[in-house]
Amino acid sequence: MRRRLAIRPATESDIEAISRIASSAWRNTYRGLISDDAIDGTVSRWYSTEALRQRIKGHPVHVVEDAGAVVGYVQHGPLTETVHEVFAIYVAPSMLGFGIGWVLWQAVMREAASAGKQAVELWVLEGNRLGMDWYDRQGGMIIGRQEVQLADGLHGELRYRFRVTAPPE
Repeated sequence: MRRRLAIRPATESDIEAISRIASSAWRNTYRGLISDDAIDGTVSRWYSTEALRQRIKGHPVHVVEDAGAVVGYVQHGPLTETVHEVFAIYVAPSMLGFGIGWVLWQAVMREAASAGKQAVELWVLEGNRLGMDWYDRQGGMIIGRQEVQLADGLHGELRYRFRVTAPPE
């Protein structure tokens, strides 16, 4: 079935949908890597109505709609003079494999290219095979590693870098 995907900037009216996507994506992606309690606690803090309201006012947040329903989002923005950062990118688990991530990624690349950035970078939790495999397919290179403290202890994160390419319009 061909999807009719549309991308647009997020508004406050998208907060509930973004929170729902983040919650289900975290459970789908991180179960087994992070404890269920840590997932629940992190999601409730990072994706509360107030936290999302602040995110939307900060760096750009874009959502993808499929037939009018929000099915994915990305938060991104400039990090340095040459680097554009992806802070969060999630797709509703039921919509994986339908090109939603690709549409979000192209928006990031378009914005980075138009701002004259040379690279897009992001952190991914070590062991997140869903994310790591997707970033590998997009041509990402691992350029660093750090330990991050989450509610259930220390976890490794990998820093990916991608060369900015202007996507087709």
